[in-house]
Amino acid sequence: MIKVLFWWLKNIFRSFVRRTYWLYRLSRAKLGKNVKLNFPIRVEGKGKLVIGDGCQIGKNIYFGVGGQIILGKNCRIDNDVQIIAGKGAKIIFGDNCWIMQGTVIRSRENSFEFGDNVIISTYVQIFSREEGLEGSLKVGSGTHINDYAMLDVTGDLTIGEKVAFGQYSVVFTHDHIYSDRTKPAWQGGVKAGKVEIKNWAWVGAKVVILPNVAVGYRSVIASGAIVSKNCETETICAGVPAKEIKKIDK
Repeated sequence: MIKVLFWWLKNIFRSFVRRTYWLYRLSRAKLGKNVKLNFPIRVEGKGKLVIGDGCQIGKNIYFGVGGQIILGKNCRIDNDVQIIAGKGAKIIFGDNCWIMQGTVIRSRENSFEFGDNVIISTYVQIFSREEGLEGSLKVGSGTHINDYAMLDVTGDLTIGEKVAFGQYSVVFTHDHIYSDRTKPAWQGGVKAGKVEIKNWAWVGAKVVILPNVAVGYRSVIASGAIVSKNCETETICAGVPAKEIKKIDK
């Protein structure tokens, strides 16, 4: 009984110390006017945290601030979101962005930039999938990334303005080298690539986009497609692998 009580008291003390530290780090942040905070908020790291005017921050948010995290005006972050910027990394949001529950955005050492009015829905994952490799990320204004999407930023990823991603859509910016027969196929070397999705494109639900692909302006990728080659401007692509099935009528 005494041993259990000791561990309980020790846990309470540790929790108190952690929460005190989080409050201290939050007090060092630059907070704008009319910011609404809902505790607990976990803030760790000695980097730069800026929360713009009119922002609303939900409960159980984790800001890992090794580098810089900057929120523009009137941004909204729902409960249980993690935004982590490693030492030397920058994660920058424009004005009026909305990040919904359970989303994880993590940059170890590079720059992630989101324009104004970007909406990131629930349980989206945005980070490099490979240790030691990371590209840059740019997301244009007005883009919507729907529930459970996964954006791999092992290589560079550029997303234009007013792009829409359907639920469970996936973008990969890397592949593996399978030629070394002394290793499992998935443990071979990594080949980073680039992906560009241009303005006004629509990526349907459960689409998979592979590395070194460009999705053209105002093109449409049908649900369930696997995109391994470029999709041209104003075309509809579908299938496995995805192929152009028609031009969009003007």
